[in-house]
Amino acid sequence: GPRVGAGGAGGASHIAGAIAHFLASNAPNKSFRVTKLDASALALMLCGAIKMSDIGHAYADPEVHVRWSELLEEELYQQGDIEGPMGLQRSYLMDRKKPGVTKSQVGFFDFIVRPLVVAWAACFPESRELTSRLEANLEHWRRTDNPDHTPPKASTSGGSEQSTSHTPHTLSTLSGTLSGEKKPATVRG
Repeated sequence: GPRVGAGGAGGASHIAGAIAHFLASNAPNKSFRVTKLDASALALMLCGAIKMSDIGHAYADPEVHVRWSELLEEELYQQGDIEGPMGLQRSYLMDRKKPGVTKSQVGFFDFIVRPLVVAWAACFPESRELTSRLEANLEHWRRTDNPDHTPPKASTSGGSEQSTSHTPHTLSTLSGTLSGEKKPATVRG
């Protein structure tokens, strides 16, 4: 079966790519409905659920998300405060003298969170509400990073410009871009 891990940012990219590939392979011209899953597809969906839970703060209410990010940043800085005096090189995002979690959110959303949530919402349409929440949080970080940032205009459908419905071609493109692999694992359902 496919290698589907849930660990770290690479795990999210791999899962998003695998879900996108799964959808493109199983529903090229129609809405996908889960009727029966083999063990590999079930493992993919369960890993996706774990990763979606792991990044759940990204689509929480803005106040909760921002506070969560600030607390995470402080926790990582505290670890760096321990590493430095021990003679260890401070790990990524753990050096108070460098930008931390709250300064890396736009990239985190653009390259990890959004692709995973969009792939998840394509598979589970009832979860599409999460995309508008994450877009609101992403706009917060864009305004924080650049006070002159102008939010994108809302589409006539009432949603954000980031669409959650993709053609199989864009799902395949997303899959290849995210996974960094030439071809993501095939999951048959």
